[in-house]
Formats: sequence, structure tokens, C-alpha cells
Amino acid sequence: MNSDNILLEALKKSEDGEGYILRISEKKGRSATVDVDLAQTSAMVYECNMMEREEVPFAKNVDKLTITMKPFAVKTFKVMA
Repeated sequence: MNSDNILLEALKKSEDGEGYILRISEKKGRSATVDVDLAQTSAMVYECNMMEREEVPFAKNVDKLTITMKPFAVKTFKVMA
């Protein structure tokens, strides 16, 4: 990641076993846009809630995510290969 106020909270296998969960947060009270390089091109990325549900399509066939964060926001993504 390319921003000093963004913290990687979690990178883990999803609860349903069908992808990986990436959770990031903004820690200094400043809006930020962050680029996240993925290890490989992912077929689909969904934004979801912290319980890994309510998936909303975010990106498709990408190897990098560009995420806009509001102050103190927490965002969770499900990345599927």
C-alpha cells in the first residue's frame, strides 16, 4: 500500500473458503486513496461487510485495487482468483 495512514487489518482466507479477505482502515483522520497490489490477477473483487456478507461487485479481472478511504473508515474486500 502506498499511504502512511492506511493500515492492513487482515489478510486471510474467507470464511466460505472461496477467496481471500482484505480489510483495511484509515487511522489518522485523513481521507486517502490507496493502491493495493494483488499477488495475481483476480477474477472478481467484492466489497463486503465485516461479517463477509452483503457482497457488492467492486472490480473484475484486476491485479491492483484503487480504494478511496474516508477518515477512520474500515473497508473489507473479498478477492477471488
